[in-house]
Amino acid sequence: MAALAVAGRARGRLVAGAAEWVVEAYLSHDGPAQRLAEGSSIQGGLGWNLAVDDQLRSLVGRTLCYWYRWAAPPRPPSRTCS
Repeated sequence: MAALAVAGRARGRLVAGAAEWVVEAYLSHDGPAQRLAEGSSIQGGLGWNLAVDDQLRSLVGRTLCYWYRWAAPPRPPSRTCS
């Protein structure tokens, strides 16, 4: 019973967050499609990409800072990762 309550609350939060995003997309942009297009242009063009290796590396954690873990000997982390 408690698990159903937790799942219901999580679903409610997801719907509320998505609704907020859609409303903001219509108010600040010309709709969700335009907002996604603007975000894509800012990021350098987004599309469908096969990223299985990225997903597997994310399971280890701190992917952006320690991507070199498998390719090189350990070195001190950069300041941006602290």
